[in-house]
Amino acid sequence: MVLHKYRNNQEIPEITEDTISMCMKTLMKTSSGQKPKGNNAILLEEFRILNTFYLEDGSNLSSILDYYATTMITAIENNIKMRFFDYVKRFVNSYFKHLYQDQMENKEFKKQLYREINLVK
Repeated sequence: MVLHKYRNNQEIPEITEDTISMCMKTLMKTSSGQKPKGNNAILLEEFRILNTFYLEDGSNLSSILDYYATTMITAIENNIKMRFFDYVKRFVNSYFKHLYQDQMENKEFKKQLYREINLVK
């Protein structure tokens, strides 16, 4: 879904507790509770289009799933905060490796490129 939206210049939804909750709701049989409204209803429909899984019974699990959504957001945020510079370095390496993939056969060029990249990083 994200790649499809990216390729078609559509807005990619921010990962929030609501996004994760709607993701989990797609895997559950519909129940007689309050239905999602607004952006949550749109997200739920988009996720349902992608869903090919067997639907599970999620009755009486709302508080557990809400807590789990909070836990998942916390884990994502902590991962980004702790590994941000590692991800930037990895991106820079892969970008220049792709950009100069023809010249990467030359060992001297490769050494020089990585020296320059390290100075930038």
